Parts: sequence; structure tokens; C-alpha cells
Amino acid sequence: MKEIDFRLDLLPHKNRLFRLAMGILLDSAEAEDTVEDTLIRAWEESRTTAIDNVAAYLTTVCRHLALDRAQLRSAQTVELTPEHDRAEEDDSLTHERYVHTLRLIQSLTEPQRSCILLRDVEGLSYQEIADALQLTLEQVKVHIHRGRAKVRDMYSEQ
Repeated sequence: MKEIDFRLDLLPHKNRLFRLAMGILLDSAEAEDTVEDTLIRAWEESRTTAIDNVAAYLTTVCRHLALDRAQLRSAQTVELTPEHDRAEEDDSLTHERYVHTLRLIQSLTEPQRSCILLRDVEGLSYQEIADALQLTLEQVKVHIHRGRAKVRDMYSEQ
């Protein structure tokens, strides 16, 4: 059993976990709390059990914790608004498209939304997504294909 070092094995994943949690929760404070809980849980778990794939384990735990938090506060009705980006006059159209696309992604079903965020935002491979979400490779491909098609259709309708 390889001993896990918090700084070397867990901490480097915090930014990716934050983006995943933020994509689900749409609230930076909640996302930060979720990442903290994820890292603590992984650290405690590593003391008693061997974790073979740290990245997949962290992604799975973070996703489940974020979904639990989202259910508790009915996150499905919260609109996504980027906190850090105030578009200038020249970028207003790009900004509006960005926000609109994120809203469309948020309207997808949970597996579609998670698969698209992990693939298109985080850049994970299909196999890494399948491992992290405990789905088959075919299920991941179907969720991504259907989710992208739905976003494309909704975008063109408006």
C-alpha cells in the first residue's frame, strides 16, 4: 500500500475539483466547501484503505458531495452568473453567448452535464470520465453526444 502524501498526491487536484463542484453548484463558497470536504474525506480514507486511482477517487467523491449539496439547496433553479468576469463593451456579445451556453449546459440532465463539464472544461478523456463517474465508456459517449446535441438544438432555437 502506497502511503498518500496530502501535499503531493491530493492538493494538486484542488483546482480541477473546484471547477467540477462549481459547475454543479454554481456557488463559489459552496464549491470551496465541497473541495475541502473532498480532500478531508480522501485524506481520512487513505489512512485506512488503499486508494488505487487518486484522481478518479477524488472526482467521484467531489461529484457526489456537490450533488448532495445541490439537492439540499435546490440548485436546479439557480442561474449561472460568472462572478469574476465583467465584460467590457467590446466583449458583451461574447459574454452573453458564454453565459447563455452555460445556462443551457445547466439545463441538461445530471449525467450529461457532468460528462460535458469533465470532457469540455476539464479535458478528461472518455475513459477517465467513465472511471470517475462509474459509468461505462459507451454511456459516457452517449451522454456527451446527446448533451451536446441538446445544447446545440436549444441554442439554435433561441
